[in-house]
Amino acid sequence: MSHRVVTSCRVCGSPRLAPVLDLGAQPLANGFLERSALSAPEPTYPLALLRCESCSLGTLSVVVAPGDMFSHYLYLTGTSSTMQHHFAAEAAMIRDRFLSPTDLVIEIGSNDGTLLSTLAGTHRVLGIEPAANVAQVARDRGVPTECMFFGERAAVDVARAHGRAAAIIANNVVAHIDDLGSVMRGIGALLDDNGVFVLEAPGLLDLLERCALDTIYHEHLSYLSVTALARLATCHGFAVFDVEHLDVHLGSLRVFMDRGRRSQAPAVAQALAREEASGLLTEKPFARFADQARTALRELNALLDDERARGRTVAGYGAAAKGTVLLCAAGITDARLAYVVDRNVLKHGRFMPGTHIEVSGVERLDEERPDTILILAWNLADEVRAQLRAFEERGGRFAVPLPAPRYL
Repeated sequence: MSHRVVTSCRVCGSPRLAPVLDLGAQPLANGFLERSALSAPEPTYPLALLRCESCSLGTLSVVVAPGDMFSHYLYLTGTSSTMQHHFAAEAAMIRDRFLSPTDLVIEIGSNDGTLLSTLAGTHRVLGIEPAANVAQVARDRGVPTECMFFGERAAVDVARAHGRAAAIIANNVVAHIDDLGSVMRGIGALLDDNGVFVLEAPGLLDLLERCALDTIYHEHLSYLSVTALARLATCHGFAVFDVEHLDVHLGSLRVFMDRGRRSQAPAVAQALAREEASGLLTEKPFARFADQARTALRELNALLDDERARGRTVAGYGAAAKGTVLLCAAGITDARLAYVVDRNVLKHGRFMPGTHIEVSGVERLDEERPDTILILAWNLADEVRAQLRAFEERGGRFAVPLPAPRYL
């Protein structure tokens, strides 16, 4: 397994990258282990956030080879009802605003086809997904899917085979790709002249303001702002014509780009002004975030130590990448967190990377009845509480780790 050190900004090319937060050497956040692998050495990589002093991009200090992270993947979009509803609403919005019935819609990083499946009955759709196992899940549900990493060369091949798209969607994937220039050139090759490129990603400003330190992991190479994305678009002959701020994933940006054919919505100037007013091009919000993150990790350990001192059992909910990062950064093992449950059957019987805490199905909560559930997927806390209403009714307590550890 390999990685390289980042020495310049992937948006503007500036070498002025300042350190923000070091979370130590960590394993790949989605590298869930089988029992037979627990005794083998587990590769780790530096996990540190930097900021570009020129364009406001947040970036990791290293890039891990993408094949090590994405060729086989255990995250499935469809396991979360929140994400199912979110993507269904997005698909309907794109259909109503931009599509005609015969148009081709392409999604980059299409995962299990959750979004495209809502358009498959009325439009031509095509997914592009690098994980072979996940691409097959999408095909099995009737979503045509090419198994490949996206970039300029892949885009040319897809355009030759399928034609150009009226809409290209990229949800929570652009931030995973190192060569953003290749991405934008690929969009240029694959998008028709009047087409739209709609990308969605967790917002850098939200990460800082909500202390979402657990969204920092090796898959997330970039932490995006409208400021940085507008600069990226301009460099490649595109323009940002609209922006939406979303609550999903603790605060995300939905950014609309085209070839300059559409008028710019007022929301774009408003978003840029909000970022400038927040001091995003200065050190101050990053330093404040780093202090809050260190405090949160200390307080989480204190909460779990208090539970253990009282003889109370704590289980985790949500074997997500964010849980891996949080547990590793805080140094939490099964002495403090007995096990983690998740609805994704692909993770059952595996173990959390780094900490080696066992992952089980949700039914284990009924069998063993822990006293407290720590919701590691704290962005889905409302969904989890709704699913586990009986647990709370019998006296169980929920806690969340961030932005500050607390009971719900």
